[in-house]
Amino acid sequence: MKREFKFKAKRKDDNNWVYGYVVVSKNGITHIFNDVQPNETFGYWTEVRPETVCQYIGIKDRQGRKIYDHDVVKAQAPECEYLYDEFKVEWDDDCLQVLFYRKDIDTWYTYDEIRLEYGDELVVAGSVFDY
Repeated sequence: MKREFKFKAKRKDDNNWVYGYVVVSKNGITHIFNDVQPNETFGYWTEVRPETVCQYIGIKDRQGRKIYDHDVVKAQAPECEYLYDEFKVEWDDDCLQVLFYRKDIDTWYTYDEIRLEYGDELVVAGSVFDY
């Protein structure tokens, strides 16, 4: 299985999201090097706010969108079709895995626990940097 290493971060100039690969220059400036598009010859560098760099966790939501650390995801609550539980996606250096934090009950879940409880019903609602 091939792992895809992708990142996103907020542009420094206009605060919009940009996607690609993280590069930190010798002088400490953080950039995202964007993917080369089919109609382009070269990619381009964009200076980003380093505190907003998020890595793709290798999981997509039910609509096919990539989930990044620091994203906020929602899943339909098992007990009611009109309620959604909300989780913050975080990388845990101690456990070397992605964890999902549910603030309303102050509980951390592994991805396996999320799948057992909610199936593949996660939907990206945004990023903690958008709230």
